[in-house]
Amino acid sequence: MSKDAMKINLPPPPQRKSGRSKKSGWIVFVVIALILGLGGGIYLGQQLSGNPVVSGNTPDPETTNAPVRSREDIQKLLSDAETAVADGLWVEARDLFNEVLNRDPINERAKISLPFVDRHLEGARGGLNVTTSLEGATVKVGDRLTGKTPIKFDDIPLGKYKIVIQHEGYEVITQSVVISENKVTQLADVSLIRSSGSLNVSSEPKGAEFRLLKTSKRGEPLKGFIQMGTTPAKLEELEAGDYRILVQSPGFPEYTEQFKVEHNRSSSVSAVFANKALSVTSDPSGAEVWLRLEGENDFSKRGETPIALQKLPIGLHQLEVKYKDWVPIRRTVKLLPDVTPSPIDIEWKRSMVTLVSEPSGAEIYHYNRRLGNGSEVTPFTVELPEGEYDLTAIHKELDPTEATVMVTGNEEGSLRKEFKFEYGAVSISSEPGGAAVFSNGKRIGVTPLKRPYVKPGLYTFTLSKNGYTSGRVSGQVGLNDEFVFSTRLKYNPAPKESQDFTNSYGHNFVWIAELGGWVGTHEVTQATYRSVMSENPSQFKGDNHPVDSVSWYAATEFCKKLTINEGSRDAIPRGYVYKLPTDEQWSIFAARSPLSQAVTSVDSRRQSTEPVGRLQPNQYGLYDVRGNVWEWCSDWYSSQVIKRARDAGTSVTEKWMGTDRKVLRGGSWNRSSDADLNLSYRLPVRQGSGDRYDIGFRVVLMPER
Repeated sequence: MSKDAMKINLPPPPQRKSGRSKKSGWIVFVVIALILGLGGGIYLGQQLSGNPVVSGNTPDPETTNAPVRSREDIQKLLSDAETAVADGLWVEARDLFNEVLNRDPINERAKISLPFVDRHLEGARGGLNVTTSLEGATVKVGDRLTGKTPIKFDDIPLGKYKIVIQHEGYEVITQSVVISENKVTQLADVSLIRSSGSLNVSSEPKGAEFRLLKTSKRGEPLKGFIQMGTTPAKLEELEAGDYRILVQSPGFPEYTEQFKVEHNRSSSVSAVFANKALSVTSDPSGAEVWLRLEGENDFSKRGETPIALQKLPIGLHQLEVKYKDWVPIRRTVKLLPDVTPSPIDIEWKRSMVTLVSEPSGAEIYHYNRRLGNGSEVTPFTVELPEGEYDLTAIHKELDPTEATVMVTGNEEGSLRKEFKFEYGAVSISSEPGGAAVFSNGKRIGVTPLKRPYVKPGLYTFTLSKNGYTSGRVSGQVGLNDEFVFSTRLKYNPAPKESQDFTNSYGHNFVWIAELGGWVGTHEVTQATYRSVMSENPSQFKGDNHPVDSVSWYAATEFCKKLTINEGSRDAIPRGYVYKLPTDEQWSIFAARSPLSQAVTSVDSRRQSTEPVGRLQPNQYGLYDVRGNVWEWCSDWYSSQVIKRARDAGTSVTEKWMGTDRKVLRGGSWNRSSDADLNLSYRLPVRQGSGDRYDIGFRVVLMPER
C-alpha cells in the first residue's frame, strides 16, 4: 500500500486551552449583549411567526414526559443573568444561564451567551489576604491553596471558597468567601480562640493529693506544676495538650498517669490505692471469672478458676462465674480495709442429658443460647446444671418443636429427651436432567433432587436450565408421605436475563445489570460481519480482526439484519433487538478501562488493527474498549453529548454540534495524542463515512423502545 493510500483525513484534534482572557468585562458584556439581541430577536421572531426554534434533537411534544416549563420563570432567569453580566457578576450569570438550559435545553439566548460567560470566567481572577491574631496559622483555600499567615493569595479563579484556618492549640475556624474579579478580599485579624478541655481527678480512698504537669508529646515536662489539690476535683479550661498527673495517698506508692486533654472533651484520672486479694474456685474448675468493681459499668474478665485476684480496691464489687453455656452464678463481694476476705467457692449441681430427634441433625436452643458447644446437632450429650429447661429443636426447613427438661442434679446415669418433627419428602426430576431447582426464589439444587425432610404442605418448584424454557411443578406433600415431581423442559436457545451468552454467530455477550441488557465482549469481527452482510469492506483483512471502513449506515443495517436472523431462530428474548450503543451506555460499560488495555500507538507506531481480545478485559469482561478501532454510537453530536464530555473534563468541538455528525468513542490503533486517548473524548464524524479504516463498531442487545 502506498503512503498516499494510507493518508487519513481526520477531524482536527481538540485544541488545548492556554493563557488567560485579556478582555475586560465591559467588552465581553457588549459582545454578549449584541449576540443576545440578535439571538433573542431571531428567537422572538420565530415564536411570533409560529415557527418553533429548533436546535439539535428537539423533543417531540407528543412523546416527551418532561414537564411544561414556565416561560415567565425562564424569562426572569434570562433577565437576571443579563443583569449579572452587566454588574460583573460572572459566576452568578453562568449559574443562571445553566439553570435556563436545565429547564429549556433549546433556549437560544442561553446557548449563545453561556460560552462567552465561560470564556470570560476562564481568564478572570481575584485575590485574598488573610491575617490572624497569632501569626503562623495554616490557611487552606478550597482544595488546592495553602499557606501560613500572614499570607496573600493571587490569581484565584472567581467563585465561592471554603476557608479553613488552623493553629496548634487553637480551635479550627471555617469561613466562606466569594472571590470577585480584580478585587482582593480581606480576612483581617481573624481571632484565634484557645482550645481547652476539662479533667476529673478521683481516687479510692478519697482525699489523695495530686499535682499536674504540662508535658510534650514525648512526656517531657514543659514547666513546673500548674495545678495541685486533693481528690475528688474537677479542673476546668485546661489548655488542650499532653499532661502527667501524680497522685499520692499515705502508705501507698505514688500513682502517675500520662494523658491528653482534647478540645471540648472531659478527661478523667482515677487512682485506686488498695491491696486486697480474693481467692475463687469452682466445681467444675476452668470457669471464667468476671469482675465488676464498684463505680464501674461493665464486667471485665480476670481469668479462670482456680484464681487469686490481686490488688483489689476496697468496696462493694460484683463477681460473675461462667462455665460453658450454663447459667452464670453471681456473688456480691464486700472488701473492707482491715478484713481478709474469705475464699469464694462456686458449685453447679448438674446431670448429663442426651438429646435426640427424628429426623436427626437438629440444633437445640435454650432460649437464644445454643447447646452443644454452639456447633453440635442431634444426637449429642450435654452436661446441664440443675434447673428447668424449656428447649427448642430447630431443623432447617421444618417447623420447630419444643420440650421441657427438668434437671435436679441427683440423677444416676443420663437423662434422655427426644424431639419429634412433622415432615414429608419430595423427589424432583426433569427431562433433560441437570436443571436448577428453585423454591420461593432460592436455588435448592439440581435435578434429579431428593429432599427427605420437608414440612407438609403445598409446594411449587421452578426448574431452569440454559437453553430451555423454565418449567414449574407443584403438589401437596402430606405427613410421612413422599411426593414425586417430574416435568419435561422445552428447548429454547434465547439467553436469560442476568446470564452471559454466545449468539448463533459465535459472538460472546455479557449481561450488565446497570444497562438492563447485553454488550458484545469485543468489536464486531470481519468473520461475523461477512456472515451477516455477505461482504467485508475492511482494509486490514483478518477474520478475527475488527471490521473496519464501516459507515454508521452500514453498522446500523448490520444490527437490523442480525436481529432478524437471530429472531427467526428464537435466539434472542422477545422485545430485544441488536443496536449500536448510545453515548451514555458506552460511557457506562467502558467503566474505568486503563490505557494498558488499549490497542493504540501510544508506545510505538502501529501499522494496522489487532485481533480482538488479546489484551486484558475491563471490569465488565469487555475487550478493546480503548483503541483498535473507533466505535460508532447511535447519538448525534448534540448539545447533550457535548455537555457530558465537558462535565467529564475533556475537550469538545462546538462548531460540529447539530450537524450531520455521529459520535465515535474509544480511540483507534493509529491515535496517540492525550486528547484522543481520553476515555471521555467524543470524535464527531459524518455518518456516511465508510472509507475510514480506523472505524468499526460494537453491538448491544437491548429492549426495543
